[in-house]
Amino acid sequence: MHLPCVVACLYGAAVLGGAIPCATDADCPFDGPFRCCGTNAKSENCPISNRFFFDANGNAQTNNTNCALPGRNGASHCDCKPIECDAPRYLPAAPGMKQWLMIGDSISNGVLSMLHEQDSGEHISHTNANKLHKAGTNVPSHGIQVSHNPTNAANVWWGAHCLDKWLTSDPGRWDVITFQFGLHDLALDNERLEPDTLYTHYLTNITQRIADAAPKAKLVWVTTTPVPLGIGGYCNKTNGQGGCPPRRATDPAIYNAAAAKAVAAAPAASRIEVLDLYSVVTKKCGVAYNRCPEGCTATKQPHGGGWEGNCYQIPLNVHYLPAGWTDLAGAYVNAVVNALES
Repeated sequence: MHLPCVVACLYGAAVLGGAIPCATDADCPFDGPFRCCGTNAKSENCPISNRFFFDANGNAQTNNTNCALPGRNGASHCDCKPIECDAPRYLPAAPGMKQWLMIGDSISNGVLSMLHEQDSGEHISHTNANKLHKAGTNVPSHGIQVSHNPTNAANVWWGAHCLDKWLTSDPGRWDVITFQFGLHDLALDNERLEPDTLYTHYLTNITQRIADAAPKAKLVWVTTTPVPLGIGGYCNKTNGQGGCPPRRATDPAIYNAAAAKAVAAAPAASRIEVLDLYSVVTKKCGVAYNRCPEGCTATKQPHGGGWEGNCYQIPLNVHYLPAGWTDLAGAYVNAVVNALES
């Protein structure tokens, strides 16, 4: 892939000691300091800055940065940074159990926590799901052991860099691999990758690399879940709602269409099944909605607690309450079981 002249020239300046300014990952050289990170706030899979910025109400913030408009209040400058991908610490394969590698973002993290809770009876909140990355979890009723990539798979740019580590040096371990990218790629922030260019390119790349590394594994591509109306503007960290980061409700369908083409373009396309999580949610909520169901209520608990209420999805948010997580987890398990039996 050829670098645009401006990026190549900036990369040359960085080698000589200068920083490469960026608005999104797409402005960084793939083989250089590739992650577009905020210099005055924290970005996904980026170092935490020691500097604070202040929102419109004068409150100190250290949440994720957005260097591309409409962005998030206060954070306005990003540089390309050299970042190390986290190495996974999966449990050894349990004897007699099929091995499922789950690659994805906070949606698959939420599903992971729900799988653990359903099978062990132990409550694991969505915010504490990272604890399961080190240990993995089992779906004993189906004879499956689940492992998830470390933290968050983020966008396809991050995934293309980290995939080999996530698969490990023994990718033949995996009997089934589910993979999903989209909500970070379509975010209006430093992670955005346009659907018909870099998103498509790197999703095809990831798809084929998974297929080549694990030729005996069943492969399942997972579609991007919907974005509710009303979160295309600035983030409101006070109540945990709003565009955090901003996303357009019309983008998931666009990115899913692009993903379908990207996956189909991979030489291994005939091996890949599709789990349509987008349709799982739209059948419940509709295509364009603000709250699901309409008129539902949800409240965020104090002191870092989770959400409670009668909503399927957190209002003005891409994440879910237990009813939603349960449906998504069920869809995941059905798809994986069907793939293993096919």
